[in-house]
Amino acid sequence: MLRRAHVAGVVAGLALLPALAPLARVPAADRRPTAAVVVRAVPAPELDVPGDAVVLRAPALAPGGAGAEGTVRVRNLTARTLHLRVGARADVPDLDGVLELRVTAGGPLAEGPLGGLRAGRPLPLGPGAAATVAVRVRIPAEQAALAGGRAADVSLDLGVRGAAR
Repeated sequence: MLRRAHVAGVVAGLALLPALAPLARVPAADRRPTAAVVVRAVPAPELDVPGDAVVLRAPALAPGGAGAEGTVRVRNLTARTLHLRVGARADVPDLDGVLELRVTAGGPLAEGPLGGLRAGRPLPLGPGAAATVAVRVRIPAEQAALAGGRAADVSLDLGVRGAAR
């Protein structure tokens, strides 16, 4: 009698298995290609950037998305007016034509693809003055095939052009 109950339990359990299987499924992962990007400020000796100089971290930047944004405070350490200029370069060229940057501080300082960033108007920084520089990075949707699985550390070069006298 006990054996029949055992067999009946096993049969009932096996009959329920197909009905319970969908509940145990792990949802599929988002398979959109992403890129990992870190942007660090690299100031000229005449400038100060507080903290660790990381402007933004985007561990999963998706093509066609809004992108990522960060800011950095830059201060003139000299006793004269300097003109802040911006450039960018990556540790590897994988994202040069894929990643788009826009750097602003009251107006555009630079924008375009990482490998061909177009400089805007330099920002005057008076003696001891500071400014907040905003950086936005994004990957256009049409670059999805080139972005997947890529990673880059981007140096945001904060340079100065001749001082105003």
